[in-house]
Amino acid sequence: MPHLLIEQNKTPSYPANTDGVKFIDEFIGVKENKILVEVDGYKFLLTKIKKDKNYLIKIDKTSKIAILYLLKKALNSYAKLTNSDILFSNINSKKNPPKPKDEFLKEIDFFINNDFSNFKKIFIEVGFGSGRHLLYQAKNNLDTLVIGLEIHTPSINQVLKQIKLQNLKNIFILNYDARIFLELLQSNIADKIFVHFPVPWDDKPHRRVVSKKFIKESLRVLKKGGILEIRTDSLNYYNYSKEEIEDLSEFELNIKKNITLSISSKYEDRWVRLNKDIWELSLK
Repeated sequence: MPHLLIEQNKTPSYPANTDGVKFIDEFIGVKENKILVEVDGYKFLLTKIKKDKNYLIKIDKTSKIAILYLLKKALNSYAKLTNSDILFSNINSKKNPPKPKDEFLKEIDFFINNDFSNFKKIFIEVGFGSGRHLLYQAKNNLDTLVIGLEIHTPSINQVLKQIKLQNLKNIFILNYDARIFLELLQSNIADKIFVHFPVPWDDKPHRRVVSKKFIKESLRVLKKGGILEIRTDSLNYYNYSKEEIEDLSEFELNIKKNITLSISSKYEDRWVRLNKDIWELSLK
């Protein structure tokens, strides 16, 4: 997670605005302070911790904003607001791989500003990994726009190569948080949303992609009769997802176990070889 160690030379007054970042207020705590900020319409907290004569500034762990450039922008703007000397920063670390560039890799504005009416259907896959299922759907549904979301750069690069090798024209990739992506889409435009084998995050459940909010946004984005399909090998994640869904009684839930698909991911193949159970929740 991005953070700064700074020598603060100026005490800020609130509210303040620096480089488009709104610093709304600072809440003083016993061990740490919380700074409420707003960037591009998203509100979240920074944590400020005293370190000898300096301060560690980082993203508050309860904040669920996953757009990295917003977090980095807020931290850099705070350093500028307080005229601070930056003693350490991991914001511009070269350990982060460069974002690939490709005609099939799009920015968020591309999806917000297009209606894609030239496609008969729209499929969305959240966290496509190796891309085997994503590419299969595009190849076997040429009249369908297939949108793949992934934040793992090597997986994105691998799939972009396969798109060209297989000469596919109906697939676009987005490096973006799926939870926020769905919030930005129009209602009633998608036919299917796939969430296959998401990271269980048993130790950090707040990081799970599936939540009541995610489910509600998925159902809003789906057309009438559209389907949200969740597949997992984790019994904990299955039970958790089922509980999140069961409150939405107005929708049809279909549960299957150990169903073989026409195409499976390499992860699913591995779980099958290990004789692990696979659960599927299909919400219509």
